[in-house]
Amino acid sequence: MDQNTKEVLKNCSSLLEKLLRGDSTQLHSIDFSFTVPDEVREISDKINQLLHICQNAQKSLQSDIPIELELINSTMNLFTPFIKALNEERKIGIDTQESRERLRRAELASKTGNWELHINTRLIKASEGALVVYGLSETESDYLMIQQIPLPEYRPILDKALKDLIYEGIPYDVEFKIRTMNSGIVKDIHSRAEYNSERNIVFGVIQDITELKLAANIIIEISRIHELLLDNSTLGIGLVRERKFEWVNKRMAELLLLPLHELNGASTRILYPSDQIYAEMENCVYNNTSQSNSDQIIQISKSNGNKFWCRFIGKTIDPRNPHAGSIWMLEDVTEKKLAEDMIKESEERHRSFFENAPVGVFHSISGGRFLTVNIELARILGYCTPEEMIKDIVDIEKQVYLDKKTRDDVLSRIQGAEGWVHFEELFWKKKTGDEVIVQLSARKVNAEDDNASYYEGFVQDITESRRAEAQFKYISSLHNLILENSSLGIAFIKDRRFEWVNQRVAELFLMPRDEIQGASTRVIYPSNEIYDDLNFGAYPILARGDRYDSLLQLKKHDGSLFWCRFMGKALYPDNPQAGSIWMFEDVTEKKQAEIQLHEYTRELQELNSTKDRFFSIIAHDLKSPFHALLGSTELLSAQYRTMEAEEVEFLVESINDLSKNTFRLLENLLEWSRLQTGKLQVQIEKLSVFTEVLGVVTLLKPVALKKNITLHYAITHSLTMTGDQKMVATVIRNLVSNAIKFTMDGGYIIISALNTGTMIEINVSDSGIGISPENIAKLFKIDKVVSTKGTQDERGTGLGLLLCKEMVEKMNGKIWVKSEPGRGTKFTFSIPAAE
Repeated sequence: MDQNTKEVLKNCSSLLEKLLRGDSTQLHSIDFSFTVPDEVREISDKINQLLHICQNAQKSLQSDIPIELELINSTMNLFTPFIKALNEERKIGIDTQESRERLRRAELASKTGNWELHINTRLIKASEGALVVYGLSETESDYLMIQQIPLPEYRPILDKALKDLIYEGIPYDVEFKIRTMNSGIVKDIHSRAEYNSERNIVFGVIQDITELKLAANIIIEISRIHELLLDNSTLGIGLVRERKFEWVNKRMAELLLLPLHELNGASTRILYPSDQIYAEMENCVYNNTSQSNSDQIIQISKSNGNKFWCRFIGKTIDPRNPHAGSIWMLEDVTEKKLAEDMIKESEERHRSFFENAPVGVFHSISGGRFLTVNIELARILGYCTPEEMIKDIVDIEKQVYLDKKTRDDVLSRIQGAEGWVHFEELFWKKKTGDEVIVQLSARKVNAEDDNASYYEGFVQDITESRRAEAQFKYISSLHNLILENSSLGIAFIKDRRFEWVNQRVAELFLMPRDEIQGASTRVIYPSNEIYDDLNFGAYPILARGDRYDSLLQLKKHDGSLFWCRFMGKALYPDNPQAGSIWMFEDVTEKKQAEIQLHEYTRELQELNSTKDRFFSIIAHDLKSPFHALLGSTELLSAQYRTMEAEEVEFLVESINDLSKNTFRLLENLLEWSRLQTGKLQVQIEKLSVFTEVLGVVTLLKPVALKKNITLHYAITHSLTMTGDQKMVATVIRNLVSNAIKFTMDGGYIIISALNTGTMIEINVSDSGIGISPENIAKLFKIDKVVSTKGTQDERGTGLGLLLCKEMVEKMNGKIWVKSEPGRGTKFTFSIPAAE
């Protein structure tokens, strides 16, 4: 019945009622220009005819002229069906309004809503639930404005889904994020829609799934952390059922030298060297019905037959049924039988929760029947359709609830509350009789007639989530037990900050746990340079998905340093900053032992080198001069009577030169030996540089003159230094003697001194043959002493320069050399200046 027809019938009814009361003076006939059904026009004509008769009667002053009963009866007979139709339509309108009100309350409680997109007008009409989700205030909005609510990155996805629905008939089912118009809050949204091509309207529903997504993401991240800990554990970990490895980690395979695919499914017998040990250990594990661990040190066999000492830890999952499963952990303790507290790891795969838990909607009466249910509630209770469920369930108490007491408690709480009542966990049963765990939110809707009151509510199936929670709590308890009792410091680091650490980390760095959590990782490094270098080196390795393993000195909270081995691996290799797991182990004692061993080795090598060189000098360089002396004296003794005077003089001079050289060598050897044994005492005193240089020049000038070498010295009389007089003289004498030896006839030697403020530098320069770069690198080292003949084949051992270095350093000075082959040499040594 269209609106025009309703309007005409309404006017007819009003006019007829006034005529029957006898009031026709101010009435006008019904007139309309639009089209109505013939039967409606016939009614209006008859009423107009009655009006005309009444008005004529009043004009003739006939106040009580009876109206033709036949005309009234026929008019009423025609009018009655339409009045009945109007009443029925009014009742339907009231029922429809009540249904809409129930749907509105259902949407608000379940954070859902519905919307219509009118393609022709580009207008969107939204229910109150949709307005709450989107943060809107108007039920009717322009589509261009609504397009701004989803985050920009989801706009192309939503536009494509809408086009696919309208033009291709592809179902519209999307998840996206929005920023609400009123508060700017970001929400996760799930939306479904259908397209009515005849009306050119898209009908859709939305649901706020922000809390569900957040819970799912947290579960996933925790699962990834646990899996990463298992895969990168330093312990071999395995899940054993019926004496077979059901799952093992990579470390277990490394310990046993077996590939993972061979170890998974293998018998635990492969661990043991003999059947006897196998039987004893298996009985120990499977007969353990207490809550304690099996913890022993035993010998385990590798796949190549080699044995190693291993700490074995076994824990049954259910002590009442050991064969149902047990966790085994192996730690190689060959090098240290008394290991630190073991690292416990557990293995169990986490099952994810439903990302979109179904929400059931219902209306029921206190008599125990459902008035309406949606598809999701029917599915939860095992019915194919809502109609089947409503028809089948005639007593909610007996057919839905597992026990009467629970049903009575639910009704009592709902009836005594004003508004919604939430039940966190109820045990219902499906059509098949199977148990289902649900969450219920319900309330009583009161009517004026108490018999018309009803209940409405929302049901969410949490059976799988409750089972998953129980499993998760069990696994988490195992993981927490391992983490908190680990001998390694374990930390979760995100954006270079400690998000979480176990107690061992706090102990290692001497910081309270609540202080180190949230702190920058910079606090454990000795300097900014080490911190930056390590991060630059570590993150490329983490980004490859590899494990970073390093040994470095780290800093405790009190500033002290300790040697630490630390290993890390990223949760997400494509973004290492998003999170990584790190393990810290204090290896200070081990590192100090290695350093001490290295130092002992170096000192031993130096001692051996010194000993070998010393014996070489004694065996060769000291022996050779004595052979020459003996030969010369024997020749002189046997033939001096027959020799010419010149020949005798030559032999005597040779014997004299050999004796002097041999004496100097012996003197150097004795001085060096006394230095090495600590018997040569250093007597520091104030010395005149000029006096010490003059003494050496006076002694060696005759030697220089024999080679026609000019010996210059330019020393200021006021220069003074602090040193041992004998050592200073020995150093100058050796340097000048070497200069004379390696300077050609006609050359020159210059001795000079310079005060640099805190030190006196004494230089001995010559115009001699110079020293090659490779030989310069060997100077001052006993294991690489260079012995070169002089310009007149003068022999030497090279021990003099080593003796100079030792003496100068004893006096807190330094010695160095600059030289080029063919261009002379300059030796310089420094001695502290006198104040």
